[in-house]
Amino acid sequence: MIELHDIRKIYQLGDEEVHALDGVTLTIRDHEFVAIIGASGSGKSTLMNIIGCLDTADEGTYMIDGQEVSDLSERQQSILRNRKIGFIFQQFNLLPKLTAYENVELPLIYQGVSAHERKERVLEALTKVDLAHRVHHRPNQLSGGQQQRVAVARALVTRPSLILADEPTGNLDSHSTKDIMNLLQDLHKQGNTLVLITHDNEIAAQAPRRVRLFDGRIISDSAADTPDSMQNSVSPGNNPDSGQDSDSSAGRPERLSDSDIQQNPDSSLDTPDHLSNQDSTAAADPLSERTAAAENRSAEQPQASPRSRSHESSENRNGGDAQ
Repeated sequence: MIELHDIRKIYQLGDEEVHALDGVTLTIRDHEFVAIIGASGSGKSTLMNIIGCLDTADEGTYMIDGQEVSDLSERQQSILRNRKIGFIFQQFNLLPKLTAYENVELPLIYQGVSAHERKERVLEALTKVDLAHRVHHRPNQLSGGQQQRVAVARALVTRPSLILADEPTGNLDSHSTKDIMNLLQDLHKQGNTLVLITHDNEIAAQAPRRVRLFDGRIISDSAADTPDSMQNSVSPGNNPDSGQDSDSSAGRPERLSDSDIQQNPDSSLDTPDHLSNQDSTAAADPLSERTAAAENRSAEQPQASPRSRSHESSENRNGGDAQ
């Protein structure tokens, strides 16, 4: 479960304070499919960055699966991102010289998963997105829709608690857009928790719950109009296709243990020969490409220096992870 309370993010633009997020309070329950809608400058990308532990709030509290994110170190947040959150970006962010299989495999290398289990899980994820016949193709041999499917498989392969999709159809044609949205709908029916960031009302309308942002504030939430909507969200316990029952602990969110936090992933990597040192670094944080993604969203956020030290720390963390 995601719980945000009175989240505020402030940027300094000259003598003016710009409130990118101005007191956002939002709860997203397990197995919900929520679209966060807003125009450029509404704060939706800032909110996604905070939910995805890519940035920190200046004020307010954020809890994911019962853990207060501000209590975690930068390293602990990196582990949380890798194990609990799957990201789907508008720009795909695939490594161009790696095959579809190898791109999907990267997050599992970071986790120290054995080569045998990696193979099973990568093929399972690519099969789910109907790309089992394209495992050896590189990104330049795939269409835009197929590249986004690889990105979806990469998000799924770690079996995350949450899937964050940031404008996942923004670079796709209408046919590929329909395919990706159908895929997201299928993932929701299988019991996954999805948060979709979009400016497109037609795309947002396909989510059971829609939250609209304007000037850093939530101005509407369809759950307020239909309070039963969250109860109607599909979960593994009430979805006959999921293969799980409501008493099963499989897929139940877990807190990060001390052993998780203390584990040195670099020491347990069974790194394949096809990865260079640079690729191995990317595997050490599969979301290091978020810096480039953030640059693509720069038009939405004010070009200003952050007011708080927490943002400075976040910038240092982003740069450090990407090195």
